[in-house]
Amino acid sequence: SWRISTSSSSSLASAYGVAVTGTMLCTTILVSTVMLMLWKWPPLLAV
Repeated sequence: SWRISTSSSSSLASAYGVAVTGTMLCTTILVSTVMLMLWKWPPLLAV
């Protein structure tokens, strides 16, 4: 039978949140780098 306690469910949700936040941060950094370096956008528009 499947049993998910509150603590394991909470830690799973926490790990998911950390993963999503990390992914969003990496995506933002990479897209900003492409805007500045490859597309030669002004820094104010890239931010």
